[in-house]
Amino acid sequence: MSKKVLIGVCIILILGLIIFFGSTTIVPTGHIGVVTLYSRVQDRYLDAGFHFITPFVEDVHDIDIRTQKYSNTVEGSAKDLQIVNITLSINYQIRPDKASQLYAEVGENYTDIILNPALQSGLKASMAKFTAEEMVTKRSEVATSITEELNTRLKEYFIISAVNIENIGFTEEYNKAIEAKTTNQQKAEAEKAQLEIIKVQNEQKINTAEAEAKVRKLQSESVTEQSLEQLRLENQKAMIEKWNRSVAYIHVR
Repeated sequence: MSKKVLIGVCIILILGLIIFFGSTTIVPTGHIGVVTLYSRVQDRYLDAGFHFITPFVEDVHDIDIRTQKYSNTVEGSAKDLQIVNITLSINYQIRPDKASQLYAEVGENYTDIILNPALQSGLKASMAKFTAEEMVTKRSEVATSITEELNTRLKEYFIISAVNIENIGFTEEYNKAIEAKTTNQQKAEAEKAQLEIIKVQNEQKINTAEAEAKVRKLQSESVTEQSLEQLRLENQKAMIEKWNRSVAYIHVR
């Protein structure tokens, strides 16, 4: 084979490889491929796997549709106007049927353009429904409210599968007020418990005194009955003795 023929074969092989690799693509598992034609997003998308595309004019952009986590801290006002800081994390997925539209209208930086603003507004809207104290005592209800708010704001492109409140923070002044309130409640509860103890002790003393008085009364009644019986017996004995003396006197005469 001549040198020219060999060079020609090599060129054809190289061109063939370029065309082959330019006309195929592999979409990783957990992703979908958004197809662009001359940089214009197409309506169709590619599932995970091996695909043929039009070489040199079509490109494929991988979009992760697995469950992802996004976290942020938001400051807002509670229903009672207390300043509250909530650190929140959400588990979300991109809707596969909306991936192409999301890529076309928003791009890959959707966390800053859509997720964060929705998280800020949704969280502040939920904060305004609860007092600062309720955010602690009704934490599950707060999480449910936030989930509903985020699903309303993000349902066009995303599925929210979980909302986790990682931390709820208050101002130093509010924390001091809560601490003082807790201390006062503890003192009030301690005083109430002490009053209950005194009440029980007084009731026990009253019961004891009543029992002792009852015993004394019974003892007094018992003594009185015994005394009357003794007096009756003594009278009967005296009468018998008097009778005996009278009978003896008659016999003597």
